[in-house]
Amino acid sequence: MNQKFLIKKGAALVLRLAAGLGLFIALVSLMALSAVPAAAEIPPGNNQGHQVYLPLLLKSGSNTTPAGPYAAMLQKVQQTCATTGFNQLCVANGQVAVQPEAGATTTHQPGSMSDLTGVKSLSLTSTGADPQQWSIAWLRLRADSDLPDQALNILAVGNVQITNITLFENQTGLTTTLVLPGLQFESNPIPGVDKAGSSGLIVINPSPEELLSLTLNGAEVTLGSTALAQAQPGGQLTVTMATGTSLTQAGGGSSSAVKTQQVSVPLNQAGQPAGSPAPAKAIDPLKYVFSDAFTTEPDRELGASVLRKLNRSIDRCLNNEPRYVYNVLFWTHIIETKPALKAQIAPDKLEEAYNRAPNCLTFEVHFWSYVITKSAYHSQDSTISDKPETIKVQFYPDGGFMMSGTNDTLDYEAYHYTPLAAACPISTETTPGRLMVSDGTLKIAVNKVRVSLDLQVRDQPADRALLNCPSVPPLVLAQNHWVTVFYHLHEGYRPGSDLHSFRFDWDMAAKYGFSLGRFYTQKAEAEFAFEGETNVGLIHVPNGMN
Repeated sequence: MNQKFLIKKGAALVLRLAAGLGLFIALVSLMALSAVPAAAEIPPGNNQGHQVYLPLLLKSGSNTTPAGPYAAMLQKVQQTCATTGFNQLCVANGQVAVQPEAGATTTHQPGSMSDLTGVKSLSLTSTGADPQQWSIAWLRLRADSDLPDQALNILAVGNVQITNITLFENQTGLTTTLVLPGLQFESNPIPGVDKAGSSGLIVINPSPEELLSLTLNGAEVTLGSTALAQAQPGGQLTVTMATGTSLTQAGGGSSSAVKTQQVSVPLNQAGQPAGSPAPAKAIDPLKYVFSDAFTTEPDRELGASVLRKLNRSIDRCLNNEPRYVYNVLFWTHIIETKPALKAQIAPDKLEEAYNRAPNCLTFEVHFWSYVITKSAYHSQDSTISDKPETIKVQFYPDGGFMMSGTNDTLDYEAYHYTPLAAACPISTETTPGRLMVSDGTLKIAVNKVRVSLDLQVRDQPADRALLNCPSVPPLVLAQNHWVTVFYHLHEGYRPGSDLHSFRFDWDMAAKYGFSLGRFYTQKAEAEFAFEGETNVGLIHVPNGMN
């Protein structure tokens, strides 16, 4: 039935989706061929034959003396781990104990490189107050991105134990369950070091255009930059921003942070989230060992940077790149949850961006529903769908509901009444109804967009089955089958007291330009068995309300 829905939406839907994907692939190809990355945009370690750059402005082969412990650490990474590929581990300094899923633990020396596939755990041990002696491991976790060479780069340093490494599984379909890259870890301060951050993970997203997500101890972190993560089971996970911005989600809550801010998540004894993230708090970078990792740009420059990223996201979204729907929502969320940051953005420039954003956040709504009733003496089935390209829905840049374009005709694709036995012919009659969107939201859900739509059956479609025996008036056997069964099966989806409204929530892989929520329900009562499947789809149509 799911396949039938996609087919029934017709060649137009598939062709439009294919055209959008084709345009996206072409744009990505052009970017890959023509872009010349800045020194801060490409991480150490690249097995694709490109020139290697560091996350700081220290080019490959540079003789520049590092300015601080972080720069010195990165220089060691470049010297020993420049060819590290996707989902690989490289030892940059000290010794790292690696335990495979099968086999004995082995000690890896600097320059040692191995695949993370099959690694059960790894352990870094460091002693002494001199950062030059600390153990360093460089991990490149492939990330969910449509651009080539995208990885979240992790520097594990100090005393760190890493377990439960999860590698990214490339998403192949609209509704495929997505497994993010991630790991669980514990970090313990190095004795004798009086500054914070001597042990932990420095997580680097090297791309200025991409927002990359991973899980740390079960918390979901989306980064647009560089963060220091530390964790203690029974204590907390902290995500401290060295540059840029982040969003941490756990326990049903979320907390955003910008440079020199820290978000904490309570952890249980197993090292998993025991609650939601706390609001971000300011930290003093000078109290951290790797203080040279923290940006020195003024707040107004961060505000200008975030506004530029929002505008670029809107531009690309309007240019039929649907994955930037997520970016528009992300940067708006950062701006609206950080009053101090927002205050550094010119109000007229922000208003201009917000006025353009709804033209990006515009979609067509598609609806298809199949219900069936079975008993010992009969069966009935009804299939309802809307007309393509008739309902449009638009959202504000914060994901709130802005408007719906029109009511849509709900018509029957099929209605059947099949008795166990019948002496006379049976005919059916149907009358279309109308559907409208009355409310909705778009929200960030890790690296997807969570859609919530309230659909109202404005006019109920009607159906009936007639027994046509000679010489007598037609006898009504059944009527209003779809309405009766759909309302019965979906009564738990009602958002309020309106019996004709239903709320559907699902996660949208926005990069595909098309999202599909599938809702299957069944009930058995007395001698009757009810079953139904409803599909609600969104197609990205930038400027579609114009």
